Amino acid sequence: MRKALAWFLFVLLALPAASSSEERPLVIKAVRYFSYPTFTRVVFETEAAAPYVLVASEDGQILTFSAYEGPLVLRAKLPPINDGVVKSMQLKEIAGRFSIEVSLGLAAGAAKDFVLTNPDRMVIDITRGSADQPPTAQPAESQAVIVIDPGHGGRNTGMVTGRGKEKSATLMLARLLRRKIKAQLPDMKVLFTREKGKSPSLTTRAAFSNSRQAAIFLSLHSSPGNDVRVYILALGADTVSRRSPPRRDFLGFEAESEQKKMLWGTQQAAHAQASSSLGWKLMAQLTGKKNRGPMQAPLVVLKPVDASAVMIEVGMKRNRTQVANAVVKGIAEYVRENR
Repeated sequence: MRKALAWFLFVLLALPAASSSEERPLVIKAVRYFSYPTFTRVVFETEAAAPYVLVASEDGQILTFSAYEGPLVLRAKLPPINDGVVKSMQLKEIAGRFSIEVSLGLAAGAAKDFVLTNPDRMVIDITRGSADQPPTAQPAESQAVIVIDPGHGGRNTGMVTGRGKEKSATLMLARLLRRKIKAQLPDMKVLFTREKGKSPSLTTRAAFSNSRQAAIFLSLHSSPGNDVRVYILALGADTVSRRSPPRRDFLGFEAESEQKKMLWGTQQAAHAQASSSLGWKLMAQLTGKKNRGPMQAPLVVLKPVDASAVMIEVGMKRNRTQVANAVVKGIAEYVRENR
């Protein structure tokens, strides 16, 4: 979120005409969430309309939902969630008063809240991959961003061979690439979609890259043996999603989100020529042959990426230092031609 200062907003719903000596409770009977391509929705369904307060922390990483005057009563389980936009939801108690903390992830953007009726609901929408990111996550204006996506991670080990796990191999290669790019291409800023122990979804990886306005996206994977391959997205009829959006609890970010949802997964089409050019240069450096181009495949992780994007698949027996040197040379050649 762009603003670091805490914001404070409350909505009064159907307040009683006459004052009452007893505080009115906010009773939550159901909690659910929906992860859409462009935003995440959190819904608190209540037994009756009641005033509430939503406060953001100073760093914008936590939203606190509580009752305006009376107590907050939670009669439902908080669902587990970690979709890149929302990391978790927890019930907190301070001085006998309860509230619900919504912790936000790296892909979280702007948030807005509103109410729906029949049944009564309080809704929070948090955009995914918004430009409204913490200032520390933004690159300097003089630097172009390259996002490196080490495949797999966390419990998702990927391929396992006698030489180790794919998740470890991709992360080691990513770190080697980062060191070499920093040394040889100082105008490039390198960001990772994950670090050790993390396993973000494919959507989160793409959204992270888009939110950082990356110029280049490299997805790293491994294969058995000593081969090395470069893939670009094979564009086809399935590039455009025609799936109808869910109707339940759907209001807010209306027309804009409907349009964005239809476009999500088509961003790479605009970069097809640039991605192909990058792929050819990488293959030339990796194989030493200028007549071998990248392979095409319907890679889900590349479809929503709004940048020149390739997947590099490196054999587990391949010398990683040689691979890293070749990749950096290919990137440097591509950057020189596209300044």
